[in-house]
Amino acid sequence: MALAQREWLTAHEGLIITSHTGTGKSWLACAFGRQAARLGHSVLYVRVPRIFEDLALARLDSSFPRLIDRLTRVQLLILDDFGTHTLSDQQRFHLFEIVEERYQRKSTLITAQVPVASWARADELSLARSWPSCFPPAQASASSTFATAP
Repeated sequence: MALAQREWLTAHEGLIITSHTGTGKSWLACAFGRQAARLGHSVLYVRVPRIFEDLALARLDSSFPRLIDRLTRVQLLILDDFGTHTLSDQQRFHLFEIVEERYQRKSTLITAQVPVASWARADELSLARSWPSCFPPAQASASSTFATAP
């Protein structure tokens, strides 16, 4: 099982897991995170709705640069529950900056209830554009991995 090994992490590949509510996406993401930590990689798990709250608060107390640095430096960033909320322009900008900074430098795992193909129709166009190897799925390059639970 190639995903259980470190190749996708050392190659700085992304992983997107999409499926319906209650199918184990978060559990699977955490399992990948635990395995990455066992292999010596730094891992940070965040729920997408919560990270935007944290970013807004960080702007108020001047810790914003530190938080962005933390999100971009960790070897595996797990963004759980992407696409469950409509994003403001500022949230889209922050997400774009984080993903753009990490692209082909660090690994990012995203779980979503919304299929990748519909990200362009939804409020998440900026993420789809910033991770071109993940959009559209039919044209995914070797630097992306897609997993869709039944």
